[in-house]
Amino acid sequence: YQLEYFHLVERAPEIAVITNLSQDHLNRHGSMERYAKAKANIFLNQTKQQHLILNKDNHWTQFFLDLRPKSHIWFFSKKSFGGHGLYYHQNTVYFCSEDKSQKVLDLTGFIKEKGEHNLENLLAAALAAHLAGVPWEKIQVAIPILPQVTFREEVIFKNDHLTVINDTTATSPEGT
Repeated sequence: YQLEYFHLVERAPEIAVITNLSQDHLNRHGSMERYAKAKANIFLNQTKQQHLILNKDNHWTQFFLDLRPKSHIWFFSKKSFGGHGLYYHQNTVYFCSEDKSQKVLDLTGFIKEKGEHNLENLLAAALAAHLAGVPWEKIQVAIPILPQVTFREEVIFKNDHLTVINDTTATSPEGT
């Protein structure tokens, strides 16, 4: 809800990220378009020197692009695309910039351990970290030791027959 007032902020973030937009918080916003407009406040005051990271695979991304962000636009995706950003293919993450693509991260075993939905989160976070100046090598080293976030798909018990997961923070069917 803080983004509802973000248009009043004098200084926009150097790097803004919108991971996705799905049906959530409609009791507050009333419609998906109003919800999307509230999210868009994070980048509306950005300058062309700042960065906006969007999910190429989310159909609401075009809505954000239609608002004509002034910032440099980067994408992340679970498949190859033309443009600037990161994409995933067969356990490897590629960075695309200036019409060239290079392998930057090895994600062997990541999806099996963390789930495919967390792949998008990782791509967005890795791209933001890189744009903030963190080398790919440091990002790669951090991946296997990412902490478990309390209440978010937290495995609280597991044996050969049963796995109990605490997902208290999920607020929508998509999140669950």
